[in-house]
Amino acid sequence: MSYLTVNIDQPDSIVSVDGDAIRVDPKGKQFKRIPLNAIGRIIIERNPLIEKNVFAILAEHNIPVLMTHYGKKGKASVTGGTNAWPGLFVRKFQILTALNHEASLIISKWLLSEKLRGQISVIQKISNGEAILACEKINQYKKELESADSQDSLMGIEGTASSFYFKTLSNYIPEKWEFFDRNRRPPKDPVNALLSLSYVMATSQVRYAAQVRGLDPMFSFLHAMQEGRENILYDIIEPIRPVIDQFVLYLIEKRLCVNDFGYGENDSCRLNKAGRGVYYGSWAKWQNSENHKPVKLIARDIIENIVQLFPGYKDEESTHFVRSGSYDKFLEF
Repeated sequence: MSYLTVNIDQPDSIVSVDGDAIRVDPKGKQFKRIPLNAIGRIIIERNPLIEKNVFAILAEHNIPVLMTHYGKKGKASVTGGTNAWPGLFVRKFQILTALNHEASLIISKWLLSEKLRGQISVIQKISNGEAILACEKINQYKKELESADSQDSLMGIEGTASSFYFKTLSNYIPEKWEFFDRNRRPPKDPVNALLSLSYVMATSQVRYAAQVRGLDPMFSFLHAMQEGRENILYDIIEPIRPVIDQFVLYLIEKRLCVNDFGYGENDSCRLNKAGRGVYYGSWAKWQNSENHKPVKLIARDIIENIVQLFPGYKDEESTHFVRSGSYDKFLEF
């Protein structure tokens, strides 16, 4: 079944629960009623009036909600269902591993190694195999991960590699997109706007996969644990970022044009109404396609790798283990 992406972007709209459906009443327009079992995700923009029971019902049906806050330096937030938190057993090993420096370091190295390998695959594809020296450079950064003795060292190597990666991509992206490097909070050009939005969209799928597996959101391995933040999601999404990057490259080549974007406060760049329609339709098509693995299943595989690296962990029911080198097919959008 294909699930709908519901985009609520009319100011002063009223969003409510109507039986087994979500009802949207745009000011001065005909209301829309969308059955809950047909909704895959909801994107909320501007400032609609949302009745207090809406989020409870969405959580009950495990429907993620993306809320953009363009008035706050382009930030966005995601909520998800909270009714799928089994796995006390796996959570216990997750916490023990997060408190074990050596074990956390092993997982952290694996996460970033997969990310850098994915970046190499993206460069190879966008350059048609011509950027050999760039790929060798990132591969050298990948080898440096092996000798790192702390998460800070790993993040330093990753930061340098990613800066070089985006600079390399800029050489192959047409000048009309005005993409020169990675920037955010807020994004200053269309490509960065798409990257930021797509990472947030992917995070909602990562959250779903983490909930289903029973992971504790607070305990991470690579990123520093901060109170009030779902730290584990930042870890899981790292190897997925190159997959998202390729989705963005597909959009600017095949689906979107410069006129699909506008600029607002602090020169922040964002999709306009027409662009949002194309974007969310393309995202939904990707996530529901039989030919491309959706983000939540890629996240599931990454999570399973992480779980199998917990010291002393053994789950006889868990036989799915994705070994290094098996993500290449995910990069073919």
